[in-house]
Amino acid sequence: TLELAVKVVAYGFIVGRAAYCKSGWNLLDLFIVIVSYLATLGEVFPQLEKFRSLRLLRALRPLRLVSRNPGMRLIIRSLFEALPDVSNALGVVLTLQIVFAILGLQLFMGTLGSCTNPSLLTEAECVPGNSSA
Repeated sequence: TLELAVKVVAYGFIVGRAAYCKSGWNLLDLFIVIVSYLATLGEVFPQLEKFRSLRLLRALRPLRLVSRNPGMRLIIRSLFEALPDVSNALGVVLTLQIVFAILGLQLFMGTLGSCTNPSLLTEAECVPGNSSA
């Protein structure tokens, strides 16, 4: 919160060459600070109980560290740049998995549903609660 105030005073909020709102990381930081304040207000005032659910968004706080560390920024940027290639590979893997799943269903359909307990004589006695494979 103090960092946000100092940056706004030093660089300006919207107007200016290096204004606070011109950086995406600063906007993320502002969002996290606002959400934290709203969640705190929801805890203090019973009338604002609706804002209590915003406590879940406090999980975004570690992202503030990314904005302060250039090495972590590089890692995050690289991960987002690699997403198209990873999604292509994921598409190929899922396609192969579907093909082999359909093949497995066709080859083994109905052959693996036998009862392994010899004391059960009928299929009706072999229910999921008994030892069946």
